[in-house]
Amino acid sequence: MAQDSSTVDADLFSEFYEKVHAVESAHELFSLIKRIATTFGFAHYSILYIPETVETELRPHLVSTDWPEQLLVAYDEHGLLENSPIIKKLRSGRSPVPYDLDAANLDRPSQEQLVTVNLFRNHRMSRGVYFPCFDSRGRKGAISFFGDRELPSLEETSKLHILSNYCFNRLYTLLKTDTAVANLTPRELECLNLAAKGKTNAECSEVLGISENTVAGYLASTAKKLSARNKAHLIALAFEFGILNRHEGE
Repeated sequence: MAQDSSTVDADLFSEFYEKVHAVESAHELFSLIKRIATTFGFAHYSILYIPETVETELRPHLVSTDWPEQLLVAYDEHGLLENSPIIKKLRSGRSPVPYDLDAANLDRPSQEQLVTVNLFRNHRMSRGVYFPCFDSRGRKGAISFFGDRELPSLEETSKLHILSNYCFNRLYTLLKTDTAVANLTPRELECLNLAAKGKTNAECSEVLGISENTVAGYLASTAKKLSARNKAHLIALAFEFGILNRHEGE
């Protein structure tokens, strides 16, 4: 049965939008995207970067998905990526790409078409939609929603398109933040937070009970890890990645 788009009203849409902004880790975001999928009546989701034409496997390009493992293994074993009509459209377009299992695979070789249709139908993934997305580097990816419900209405598609693009851009920031925080030591984080509050190296030294040279060394190593050009750029990057917001007041 099709999901009634009226059930995903403006308040719920706004709630999802606010929650995307509020999540503090990639894992939290994946859970939220799963909730978005089920709210709209879909059984599965995927987040991926678009494979180049020379790529032969899908799984290395998946950032997160709850597709059945058996389906993913079979998909790559049968080499279904090479002639994927959806991936071809995603490489060249920016609009949502609806997916109807029978219609979408008509251009595949006959045997490959049969394998694809049977594989997805056996896992009750007959219809879905892909939303092209870009991260802050400009790298192209997509978020998809799959199941056996009818294709989404124009209103649903519009809502999902907005949420997908926001989620994808937020994901890049979260992954950068997780990586950056994992690479910074507690002392580096302390110096970074104090510097962001306008403290000089001498003031940081007094607060932390270490020498000015040691403070300068921590800030230099932090800048190197975040690829910052100078102190101002370092603080700007830390705010952009959410490091300072996350550790403020700890």
